[in-house]
Amino acid sequence: MKKTLLTAAIMTTATLAIAEDALEFSAVDADSNGLISMEEAAVNEALLDSFSALDLDVDGNLTEDEFAAFTVASAE
Repeated sequence: MKKTLLTAAIMTTATLAIAEDALEFSAVDADSNGLISMEEAAVNEALLDSFSALDLDVDGNLTEDEFAAFTVASAE
């Protein structure tokens, strides 16, 4: 239960921190561990939909380099 509440709080905070048109790695990385989990990616539907394709090393997280591919593709 505590984990669920913590996840909800992190997701809410991350959602509020993300500007509508600008998605920044640090805003999505709600726990500031240097990786974006699938749960953190859920704050943006397009990012979540692209998550598997972006996760090049298939470790279940996006690094800043993997995330950069999403921001470049989104800007086009």
